[in-house]
Amino acid sequence: MGRLLLGLLTVSSVLTLGTTVSSAATFSWTVSCSEVVVGPVTVLALDLPGSVDLTVGAPVTVALLPTANLIRNDNPSAPAGTHTGTLSCSLTFGGVTVPFTRSLTLTIDSTGNGNMTVGPVSILVNLGPSVGVVSLSAPIFTSVGYASNIPIIVVPLAVNTSVLLSPPAIPTLSTWAMMALVAVMLGSGLLFLRRGVRLA
Repeated sequence: MGRLLLGLLTVSSVLTLGTTVSSAATFSWTVSCSEVVVGPVTVLALDLPGSVDLTVGAPVTVALLPTANLIRNDNPSAPAGTHTGTLSCSLTFGGVTVPFTRSLTLTIDSTGNGNMTVGPVSILVNLGPSVGVVSLSAPIFTSVGYASNIPIIVVPLAVNTSVLLSPPAIPTLSTWAMMALVAVMLGSGLLFLRRGVRLA
């Protein structure tokens, strides 16, 4: 019976392996975005480094994922209208690099002023079985994106980004492996019972 209990404890250890992760850690990150033309303006390239402290299961909000950064006005006499583009970026978080994009929509009104709307984004970064998965998301963001009398428009580098570190997935046995394990355990139990009967 002692061996049977030992077997059960071993199975329990296998099923729970990998569920323990550090409760808190500091992660370095870098965001790089390429230059992109959106109608009469050019959104300039961006490199933005930083770090964030994360606790497993506890979301934090930080300025991390970028918006449009610096916008250069290439055509001060642009007519009213709507222009679109894509901000192409990459995020290196904890040593893992993931590409992502954000939509850009520039709307210029009849007064010669315009707003740049940056679309929402969600990113998953898998840091491996010993650390877990980091999910990042930033909402839609609208800021001044065009003014006929301003050659360079400064937009906030980053908006509020929600960051969450989730623990690694628990390893699971396949159905056949579980059935085989149960069969071995039952066989061992019957063997011990038969030995007990013979000894009696």
